[in-house]
Amino acid sequence: LEAALAMAEAAGQLSLEGLSSQPQIDFKGRRELVTPVDKACEALIVERIQAEFPTHGYFAEEGHVTEDERPYRWIVDPIDGTTNYAHRLPAFAISIGVEDTDGLCAGVVHAPYLGETFYGRRGGGAWFVRGPRAAATPRRISVSRTADLADAVLATGFAYVRNETENTNLDNWARLSLMTRGLRRV
Repeated sequence: LEAALAMAEAAGQLSLEGLSSQPQIDFKGRRELVTPVDKACEALIVERIQAEFPTHGYFAEEGHVTEDERPYRWIVDPIDGTTNYAHRLPAFAISIGVEDTDGLCAGVVHAPYLGETFYGRRGGGAWFVRGPRAAATPRRISVSRTADLADAVLATGFAYVRNETENTNLDNWARLSLMTRGLRRV
């Protein structure tokens, strides 16, 4: 977990530096964007995994993948929300998960522009910190205790492949918008 936090923070700093110039945008699909900063952040994270955990595998969005079975595998989205990043919307994050033979064991979501980090590990709960971790006090977080949909505010998203699939989530959005306090798509 500490290594994942450090990697996410380093990639977050790199992503913020990349905001100083207009990013080159390439397309992986009709709507799926990738920038050189995505690739640089992924390279930074993968290099650290290889150096600190040489026996671990990884599955990273921009193409770094180990194919063989290993006891640990890192799952990396170097800039989760590249479309937002490329358009200078602050809702993007560095997302790193680690799984072992029993499933997910640790995860980090670091939103550098917002100065927020969410993290957790199996058996250790989930935590939130605003600002630099060294200077901030983590706050324990948990799921809502709201049991009734009428009292709930829900968050969702839509797939990039919405033109290529029958399940676009739009029907769910329309139905749930009438049943809940509100729906959010950030």
